[in-house]
Amino acid sequence: ANYNKPSIVMWVPFNEGWGQFNTMEVVKWTMDFDTSRLVDGPSGGNFFPVGHAVDEHRYPGPGMP
Repeated sequence: ANYNKPSIVMWVPFNEGWGQFNTMEVVKWTMDFDTSRLVDGPSGGNFFPVGHAVDEHRYPGPGMP
């Protein structure tokens, strides 16, 4: 019944600053383009006051069990 039905829950234009540019403009455009979904602008770093969500990426060191 619900086999292989992917969905987009949130747009993430930038991940951890890779290729990040014109952040405010890109995130605002994404929000205007699809008003039905959340937008997490610069995910994981290089934060700007735009978008619906803010997240932080933490990576444990090699000694973590």
